[in-house]
Amino acid sequence: MPTRKQRPDDYDDVLVTMHVGETWFGFTGMVDVEYTRETGRIVDGVPETETYTVKEERGLEHTYENLVIHPVNGVTHDKPTKEYLDTKLAEMQAAWDAEAYGRNREKEYPEIGEQLDMIYHDQVNGTTTFKDAIKAVKDKYPKG
Repeated sequence: MPTRKQRPDDYDDVLVTMHVGETWFGFTGMVDVEYTRETGRIVDGVPETETYTVKEERGLEHTYENLVIHPVNGVTHDKPTKEYLDTKLAEMQAAWDAEAYGRNREKEYPEIGEQLDMIYHDQVNGTTTFKDAIKAVKDKYPKG
């Protein structure tokens, strides 16, 4: 699963993990929007196009009351309970919050090239600048 870029904050974040690869849910206010794109093929000297449809949100909140379940290939999944979604969202938020130290450390560590330069100079000069730099960040953002 890809690394999240932001804290989970609504039911979408839970729902997308349940039936991966399926467009099985939406929210009232979601509409089908039709787009056309070129396929890259030329037919009789004219660029070939294809039309596809995407569900897009038109301004309603992602609340349980607005959640709708869409059939996929003739199968309609059960609508999860509000309690289930609330519990899973709270678990995802707790896991995100527990990893804050790692995200903070990642931003503060010196660039890799700079770290390699520190290691080289530490070996040549008998110093500990690399270990000191890494320890400073780890001390600033301890686990847990």
